[in-house]
Amino acid sequence: MKHLNFTFSLITLLVLFSLNTFAQKAMDHLVLKTNKGPIVIEMESLGTPLHFDAITKLVEMGIYTGTSFNYAQDDFYVQMGDETFRDFGFYEEQLELIKPIPNEITEYQHLRGSVTMPNSPDDKFKGGQYIFTVMLDREVELDKKQTIIGFVVFGLDILDEASRRSHNKSLLDTPLKINTAVFMTKENAQAYFEDTKKSKFEADIFQFSKYSFLFIVFIQLILFYGKKKIDSQIVESIQLIVFIIAAFSAMAMFYPLIANSTLASVFLVASMLLCFKMMSSLERSRGLSK
Repeated sequence: MKHLNFTFSLITLLVLFSLNTFAQKAMDHLVLKTNKGPIVIEMESLGTPLHFDAITKLVEMGIYTGTSFNYAQDDFYVQMGDETFRDFGFYEEQLELIKPIPNEITEYQHLRGSVTMPNSPDDKFKGGQYIFTVMLDREVELDKKQTIIGFVVFGLDILDEASRRSHNKSLLDTPLKINTAVFMTKENAQAYFEDTKKSKFEADIFQFSKYSFLFIVFIQLILFYGKKKIDSQIVESIQLIVFIIAAFSAMAMFYPLIANSTLASVFLVASMLLCFKMMSSLERSRGLSK
């Protein structure tokens, strides 16, 4: 009996481990790589299995590659356009996959970031069998009427910006184009947009360093041409401030290189502290500090 209990417990643990592993590696994050950056949608695979299965096949067949968001209202929604807005049409195998999908109404609400599948294919402003809409604001009237297939977890700012572009009766003058669409695991999708955030951070670092450099040059020019009119102690104090700004700028520039290395981080901080100590000693030798 004990042997059976042990065997049953072992099998249960193996099943739970397998289910947990499967859940972690589920390909349920749709990444739309647009001309303005990535948009990541966490798909609802359990509550809307028909839609999830259909969209998975549509993505695999490249239906969304070359498609674009053509309709929008300021900070309210953005919606895909149909085949007429594509740079190239669908081929026969793709057209065979574009079929009406039965509604799968869930308890989800049409909140900001929800991705909903319009159910009026005859109305070009309301979608089709593959077109979906991303809500940028709450819309109570759509609750229990349209299928919510997922939620945008990254890139909502891109859609916000697209919705504010100039448009004529909701038709955008400049659509947001989808270059490629691919399903990923949650882990891979997170790594993808974390790299994008890193790129944006590095761009901010570059801007900070650029303005720091211009500020230092400006201060040095003032000191060079006005040093005879400025008290020497004030000059030395200003130069100390300039050094501190330069040090922080250097730390910012080196950050991408040391972010993943504890040893390099400690070395850089130690170098900065040594420089501050040397500056402090220099100031004391000049009588500017006690």
